[in-house]
Amino acid sequence: MAGRPALRIGQRGEVKRVTRIVQRVSPSDEFDKRGRLAEDALIEALAECRPPSGLDAIGLDTLVMVLIDQHIARLAEDGRSVRTLDTYCYDAAKLAKFIAGVRVGEASPA
Repeated sequence: MAGRPALRIGQRGEVKRVTRIVQRVSPSDEFDKRGRLAEDALIEALAECRPPSGLDAIGLDTLVMVLIDQHIARLAEDGRSVRTLDTYCYDAAKLAKFIAGVRVGEASPA
C-alpha cells in the first residue's frame, strides 16, 4: 500500500468539509405539530455552542508558544519530575527561536 503522492509547492489537495450533526426534539409533554418547539430548542442549543472566549481561550490567533507554555505548566501541576520539566523548558526555548511568531491558524504538521 503506497502513501499519498507528494504535492508540488503551492498545490493543495482535496478540500473536505467537516460538519457536526446537532439534533433537538420538542418537549415530550407538549404537542408540537409543526416542530416549532424543536426548532426553538435547536436554535437555543446552537447559541450555547459558541467557542470559548476570554483571555485563556485558544483560537486561531493564539501563538503556538503559548500552547507549549500551557502544556509545561500542566505537566508541573500533574507532578512531573523537575528534570522532565527542565528538559521541556530547554527544548521550548530552542523551539521559540524558530516558531516564536507562528499562530495556531498558520501551523501545519509539515
